[in-house]
Amino acid sequence: MLAGQIPVSTSIRLGCCVEVGMLTPDRLWAFELAFVCGLIAIYPWLVYPLLLRAAARRARRAERPDPAQWPAITVLIAARNEEAHIGDRVANLLSQDYPRERLAIVCISDASDDETDERFREAARALGARATLVRQPVQMGKSAALRAGWREVRSGLVILTDANSHFEPGTLRALARPFSDPRVGAVAGVKRIRVPEGAAAHDGGEGFYWRFEVRLRADESELGLCQSADGACWAIRSDLWDGSGPRGRFADDLWGALEVERQGYRVEATLGAVASEDAAASAGAEVQRKRRTHYGLILLLPYLGWMLWPRRWAALWCFLSHKVLRLLTPWMLLLHMLTLALVGGIWASVAVLELTAGVTFIGLAATGVAASGPLSIIGRIGYFLIALAGPALAGMDAVRAIVRRDPGKAAWQPSTYRSSQER
Repeated sequence: MLAGQIPVSTSIRLGCCVEVGMLTPDRLWAFELAFVCGLIAIYPWLVYPLLLRAAARRARRAERPDPAQWPAITVLIAARNEEAHIGDRVANLLSQDYPRERLAIVCISDASDDETDERFREAARALGARATLVRQPVQMGKSAALRAGWREVRSGLVILTDANSHFEPGTLRALARPFSDPRVGAVAGVKRIRVPEGAAAHDGGEGFYWRFEVRLRADESELGLCQSADGACWAIRSDLWDGSGPRGRFADDLWGALEVERQGYRVEATLGAVASEDAAASAGAEVQRKRRTHYGLILLLPYLGWMLWPRRWAALWCFLSHKVLRLLTPWMLLLHMLTLALVGGIWASVAVLELTAGVTFIGLAATGVAASGPLSIIGRIGYFLIALAGPALAGMDAVRAIVRRDPGKAAWQPSTYRSSQER
């Protein structure tokens, strides 16, 4: 052995006995950093779900019976230019097997400049719904719309959904049932992606991504650690939140769920409440959606100091693992490959191979080549890699907001979706 050199296999124990080559001390740090960055990158996507799954298997809860009387509920729909969906949305809600006299619908039109208001009134009148239209004269964003709608709530439970969502049969009952337990403050349903025939791989990947999220959220719920919901399908006690949140854009479903947990109540996930939506019109549209979602998450971080209390450490672990570390994933992957390339030798080749594989998977997913068949797993991996662009762009948005001291406007537009039929 030459002076000043050490074998990696004796200086770093990675759980194997393979001789990985000789490294000088000035490059050993790069190898160690590459390993740590790689571990951080895969932890929220592989390690954390496996740990959670193992723990959740020991904490299964019994099924809850139906209440003697179903509680009164108000469904809030914040809408902006949703003339194509709002009529069907009202009809879908009224087709649920829930007592009509216990169901009210409030639509908040955020200064819609199409026929949204008229279509809502027509559908409510034709179907005999207990419905209220609240119109914002100036576009103020979804959070302001929810606050305006909350002032019309007269029930103990509020169900929040989107105009373009479709509730599967039994969803309203599934959302209301867990509230028979006074410890439950909010209930998160499931979003299912409708995939069109001949879809590009990103559509199938989007559905796979949401199935992964649903399973993760269900396991967190078994442990009493569920901290988020999907804006398309969730319910909350009306006295625990009023739709308000920090200044600027924020993820209202995440903030509402966290407010419930902060007050000592549980957020429970149920697989019986399902809202289906069409896949995003393109991979780019889905990236932008995730960009907005993760930017809203970043804005919430300064307001979560209550998680630092010792009795909240389990909640802190869950939040860091499920939410925060995902923000770091794209940067950790990039740093992992850069530092691995600095090591040189065979490790530089490994970095090039990782980069090439990532670009190839993304290309196949974006073009639809890996939409089905034996290559579908490549399409799913490619979709996950495309989705990482969302938190990366959100991080850059946050830096710009800090520099400009402006959290950004709360204005929003309805997402573009591809019409489809469910597979």
